[in-house]
Amino acid sequence: MRRLAALLAIVTASGVLAGCTTSGASPSGRAKSGAATPLSATQAKRILRSVMSTNNKANSALDTPLLASYEAGSAFAIDAADYKASRLAHVTGSIPFGVKPLQVVLGSGGNSFLVVGETVLLAKLPKSRLGACPNSDTVLAFERSRAGRWQIVLEPSADSGRFPTLATATGGLARSVPAAASSVARRLPGEVATALEHYEASGQVGSLSRSDFTGSCWQVPDPHAEVISEQAAGFDARELYSPSGRTLTFPMPGGDTLVLFTLASSESIVAPAGAAVRWRHVSGAPWMSLLPAGLYGQVVESGQLEIAAVMSPGGGYRLVGAYSGITSVTGVKAKAQAPGGQPTLTSSG
Repeated sequence: MRRLAALLAIVTASGVLAGCTTSGASPSGRAKSGAATPLSATQAKRILRSVMSTNNKANSALDTPLLASYEAGSAFAIDAADYKASRLAHVTGSIPFGVKPLQVVLGSGGNSFLVVGETVLLAKLPKSRLGACPNSDTVLAFERSRAGRWQIVLEPSADSGRFPTLATATGGLARSVPAAASSVARRLPGEVATALEHYEASGQVGSLSRSDFTGSCWQVPDPHAEVISEQAAGFDARELYSPSGRTLTFPMPGGDTLVLFTLASSESIVAPAGAAVRWRHVSGAPWMSLLPAGLYGQVVESGQLEIAAVMSPGGGYRLVGAYSGITSVTGVKAKAQAPGGQPTLTSSG
């Protein structure tokens, strides 16, 4: 799970996700031995406590192999990149935290479960370090790997104490999502990707909301603001989005559906003829250390964006959570030229 430094500094550019999981009432998977033993809510909470304890150890040591033991998919992709960037930028230290479960939803196959929980700090901090939303809700989708390990595959943050209740059967078992709703949900990642690209180019939010880009507990990185900033510095920039991996769906009382998915993002920044992007490493933006400092003709920032959305029976939607991060930065060196006077890219993405 994400390092809490990223959670507390929600307004920073770096963050907290490669492909995820499946469409249906819950994520699927099979243990190495075949059919899984049914899981209880008590057992799921026990797994959660164990994973969170391991997570704090991995965060403290920036231990990527340990991270891989309990994370997969976009959760691992974002956090592993954050670990790498932190090592390169010599950023150390982490704040231990746990997750207090508010609701547990069990997959019917015994190989998955979902936790909606409250972030709880395990260390007393001064108010100056608490950030705007220290106790945000978080949504953790767990799957059992083929090797039998429980791993987090999705982990969007949400507003504190306000996450929608999910519909379950006896014992917390996930109810089935109607086939019609499941079909509409499969199209939702593409619709959100298109909406983000439209907003990036036009500044019109359309089916999105302004608050999606300004929240204190979670937010989607603002592609329009980023591109405008880069164009003002003299660069040509464009950010594109595409669905990455499978889509998870969970029914809600009243007919709405919770939809979880990941979008891959790619922002290309191109210097005009005779100029170059002066790439620097900036304090507070460790992800910039993923590319060596220097002069580049083009820089490409690739990232992952996890989304939690509530979809109505008619297909309308509202975003209720997100988790994102830049997973790689690549560049094409500029042709030999005088180094002076080149515009500097200080932070974006």
